[in-house]
Amino acid sequence: KNNWRIHEQFMGKSGAADFPAPRPGHNDWYWESGANLFVANHNVTDKQYTSDQLSNLLSEFPAVTAVYYLAHNNEGVDVHHPSAILPNPKGWDMTGVWKQACEASGKRFCVYVNSLGLRLNDNNANPGWVRRKADGQPYTSNGHWAEGTRMCVKSSPDGNGFLEAYFLPLIEEIVSRYKPDGIWVDGDWTIRDNICWCGNCKKAWELKTGKTAVPTNPNDPDWPAWQRLHYERCDEYLKTVANTVHSIHPDCDYTTNNGWRINTYDPRSAPVHAGALSKDISLWNAISKTRTLSMKLSSEEQTPHDIMHVINVPDRISLPRILQEGGLTMAAGSTWHLWVNRVSPDNGFALERLRICSEFVQDRNAAVGKSSSRNPIAVLASETSSQLQKMEGKRN
Repeated sequence: KNNWRIHEQFMGKSGAADFPAPRPGHNDWYWESGANLFVANHNVTDKQYTSDQLSNLLSEFPAVTAVYYLAHNNEGVDVHHPSAILPNPKGWDMTGVWKQACEASGKRFCVYVNSLGLRLNDNNANPGWVRRKADGQPYTSNGHWAEGTRMCVKSSPDGNGFLEAYFLPLIEEIVSRYKPDGIWVDGDWTIRDNICWCGNCKKAWELKTGKTAVPTNPNDPDWPAWQRLHYERCDEYLKTVANTVHSIHPDCDYTTNNGWRINTYDPRSAPVHAGALSKDISLWNAISKTRTLSMKLSSEEQTPHDIMHVINVPDRISLPRILQEGGLTMAAGSTWHLWVNRVSPDNGFALERLRICSEFVQDRNAAVGKSSSRNPIAVLASETSSQLQKMEGKRN
């Protein structure tokens, strides 16, 4: 992966790189962004901070181009803005304050939303929305980062599923109200791996095939068709969300976490409605994952891409390791997406980590941005071919 500016600076070459023309829906600013910031203020009440205070804070990090504010979290039961759909227990338009702060500090304002809805079925409140296994038991998330029941995001024949009755209205409300430069949807990374046997998915099978019996294991002769329908419905969901966003605000950059070729299990290139490829690495085996992912992305010239790392969990990851992850990310031509838990004027440790990472990017600003692959070697990966066949229902 050779960045054209590095050629000019260190190799004495001149001229412009022959990059392919951007596809519709792609924002050029994303290619040139050195760093994005994910403000993960899950349990913070920002009411004590004014937009001016937050603007002054953001101005300290010139390498950060875009700020993604957590407007709706993985539990799915509340939001951080006045809403006609969900309660706002914090009683303050935190999303709006962060938008004002971004505008005042010259940052692009983007929002984070999550499609898992882990607490929406507490006390059996929405059983028809739950993602289910072949035996009818729900898919759940169990871990220190999230616990609860996962929702099925795919469409429902009667239009009353989680997607139509909850998630799309919420997307419409947020995008209409704030007109963000980008929207980053989390939780979608779980849908492709887990085939769903909820009532809506089984009804979709019946409508397509005329059969009421739904395959439950790979030994069933209808399994390839059932598998293929699952992937088709996943694609339909992603396109529906993108179209909803773009119908309200065409310039909003739609990104789904771990979508398409950035996903280990999906070898396809991103479609035109994808604004960017993005993946959060989190903390587990992060450096190894970053090495693999950066190599995978290094030849990507059609769709902007970023890799997200959490940077302020001191007992889990050291600063030198974080900077190593950032270097690998930028070397692949990717934007470094900095995940910071609790960004606020009184969180000195988080701000110090953010300052160091921002300066790390700023010092290398001449070497970041869109790059062009000059590697003439093609590597054939049998796993990729196998996965594509699986997605097409040709193998288990």
